[in-house]
Parts: sequence; C-alpha cells; structure tokens
Amino acid sequence: MTQSQKITTINLSIPITVNRIADLLACAIEGGSNYWAAFSTPHNDFYDLAHTQWELIVHDKFTNKLYILTLQRLHKALHIMALSYPTHIKEFLNQNEDAQTGDILLQLATFNSLLYN
Repeated sequence: MTQSQKITTINLSIPITVNRIADLLACAIEGGSNYWAAFSTPHNDFYDLAHTQWELIVHDKFTNKLYILTLQRLHKALHIMALSYPTHIKEFLNQNEDAQTGDILLQLATFNSLLYN
C-alpha cells in the first residue's frame, strides 16, 4: 500500500438541536415505528425534548416489554447511526429524513441495534 492509499479516520462534532432530534423522533412516532411500537409519555408532549424530565415510554408490541427513552439514549442512537448507518445520518443532517430514518433512530435508542425491518 502506498502512502497515498492509506486510510485515515476523522472524528467530527456536529451540533444538532433538540428540535431536529424531535423532528426525527416524529418520523418514528407518526409512522416509521408504529408496526412494532406504541408510545406514551408522562409529560403529554412527545416532542418536548428540552423538558428536563423528558421521557418516552416505548411499548414493544412483539415482546410486550416497556422501554424508557431519554435524551441521552437518543444522543447515543445518533452516534450509532453515524457510525453504522451513514446514509441515514446523512439524510437526517440534510433535513431529508423519513419514516425509515426515524425508525432506525428509535430502534437504536431502544435496543442499541436494529431488531425489526
């Protein structure tokens, strides 16, 4: 391998507002994840991620298990998406997200991987 063919890795820090994360979450809640999940929140607003006690309760319809998502879990899911699903993170960053991208975020936040297609 020549010097010009060596591969390097760079880490980037990209600011993302909670409003943009809420937009992507809406893609999941309003269509992308309805085939496997039902949702509730103790704060009556699914998308108020700026609320200090924000939580989303995810009910897995297939296993009947409940999961509690926090903003920290969504942040972690975005990191996983950036590393493992670059096409979808690119669509999100370009403000071209859809139900599938929202579903990927929600599954990564819930399970740390994709379980359902």
